[in-house]
Amino acid sequence: MYGLGLAAFDANGSTDWRYVSLDVDQDGDTVQVDATVANVGDGLLPSQVIIDFVEEVIDYICVYTNTAAYFSDNNLGHAALLLAEPDPDTEAVTITTWGLWPDNHEDTADNGAGTDIRKNFANDVYTQFNYFYCEPVSKTQKDKLIAEGNKNIKWTCTNNCSSFATETFRKITGTDVDAGDELFLGVETPVEAGKSIIKLNDGSSLPKGGLPFLSDDRRRDLQSSSSAASSGALTTSFVLGACNYY
Repeated sequence: MYGLGLAAFDANGSTDWRYVSLDVDQDGDTVQVDATVANVGDGLLPSQVIIDFVEEVIDYICVYTNTAAYFSDNNLGHAALLLAEPDPDTEAVTITTWGLWPDNHEDTADNGAGTDIRKNFANDVYTQFNYFYCEPVSKTQKDKLIAEGNKNIKWTCTNNCSSFATETFRKITGTDVDAGDELFLGVETPVEAGKSIIKLNDGSSLPKGGLPFLSDDRRRDLQSSSSAASSGALTTSFVLGACNYY
């Protein structure tokens, strides 16, 4: 309050909001906030300080997929990874995605010897997906995730989108999102990843606390319509060689 000057106050007598961010131990910290206000300029106008909110800002990684059941056309869907980084001073959340896509897919160009990991690829936009499992990550884990996303990895039928998403998630967090599909000799598929996500979320397609980067309406729609996997069935025309799990 001392020395702020008249220019620091608006017409209602308020100053701008001030923000402070503190690094805390992920294993647990006690944070004490002491806020005081003093008014020595006059005895006429009362002064007060308002704490609007105190919250822990966490970056987190999500593995996500668009299915937990076999589609009628035998398209086994897609799985990818997402990093969410909330801005401590605003409500904005920066989203980065990584997905493994083959060169011969209709929406991907053949990059030759280049990596098949696509960063922020249009078909990985999270609004197109229904199933998410997320965990908080430290800076070290986040740096490791970014390094994994920069590797040169080629897509194959047995090293596909689900292999990349679930195995990278395990490397970063230690949590196994089991995507091995018994119908396909243990090859990872988005369907099995989706089923595992539901189990990890205790029966829900989304984490119990929801996802801050989803609108309230979108979150409610997903939680009401995708809380459990339906029991789909493959048609007899499906062959593993089709590799239609991107």
